Amino acid sequence: MGMLAVGDFKVRKAPYIPLLPENVSHVLACHTYRGLQKNESHEAYVARLAQNLEDEFQRVGPETVCAFMVEPIVGTALGCAPPLPGYLEAMKTVCDSHGALFMYDEIMCGLGRSGTRHAWQAEGTPPDIEIVGKTLGSGYAPISAVLINEKEDGLVSNVARMGDLLNSLLRERFAAHPYVGDIRGRGLFWCIEFVADRAAKAPFPAALNLAKRMANRGLERGYDISLFAANGSVDGWLGDHFLLCPPYIVGESDVEEIVKRVVKVVESVFEDVKREGLVKEMVDGLFERGKGRGVAEWYWAERWVDKWGGAG
Repeated sequence: MGMLAVGDFKVRKAPYIPLLPENVSHVLACHTYRGLQKNESHEAYVARLAQNLEDEFQRVGPETVCAFMVEPIVGTALGCAPPLPGYLEAMKTVCDSHGALFMYDEIMCGLGRSGTRHAWQAEGTPPDIEIVGKTLGSGYAPISAVLINEKEDGLVSNVARMGDLLNSLLRERFAAHPYVGDIRGRGLFWCIEFVADRAAKAPFPAALNLAKRMANRGLERGYDISLFAANGSVDGWLGDHFLLCPPYIVGESDVEEIVKRVVKVVESVFEDVKREGLVKEMVDGLFERGKGRGVAEWYWAERWVDKWGGAG
């Protein structure tokens, strides 16, 4: 429950809110795609985030804060969102000024997943405490740790090389896709975020359940790929993305096959959505339920019907 309170993945967290401790607060995440303001430089954005953290220290009382925890590359909640240069150092500087511990959650992105043994090594800002888990047991055992032994055997350097290839191939196939808003990540830890309108970065309606549909399609015979579907990168509820986290031992032919299968899944799902008239059914349902859906979701459902040329 403590770690659930520290995180902010709202879909997973919402059912347990009454049970969560209240001595945790949150600040703005470093999410360039969603958080960087128009005409704002990266340096100004980092400074704004540092000030946001400082303001939170002052709001709750610096003497009450024991630690600040951050994912160097945010996994499920934001979809492989890497930090801007200088962000981690700026956050650590604020913590050091108040004597608070600076902690990394590298449960998903650590131990080579991002191309370096620890994700923070690419930024050069070490923590006071680091926690690791999923990449430690590779899914075979429920294990986590705060201290680890050196373990590489050439795997991490392969992650970096194959990660560069995966990056290149994903951008080659999806950069111009009309409903791909962002492709982001590092090493073998990548995400594709889907949007109804690229210019506005507007999400698809949650009722479409787009990312989940893609994950399910990937598990069908003939598609054969596991996509880690998630949502909520816009406001905690809206937003569809999936993560790609290949094993450290992949080679060039494996990466090429992975991208080929991802393309097949994405094309198939969008074809189904158009062919089956799911958009019209979904929007009719929204109107039927009246105020049961948020204004933004209702609005983009209508906009999407217009985009596909369907009836509304």
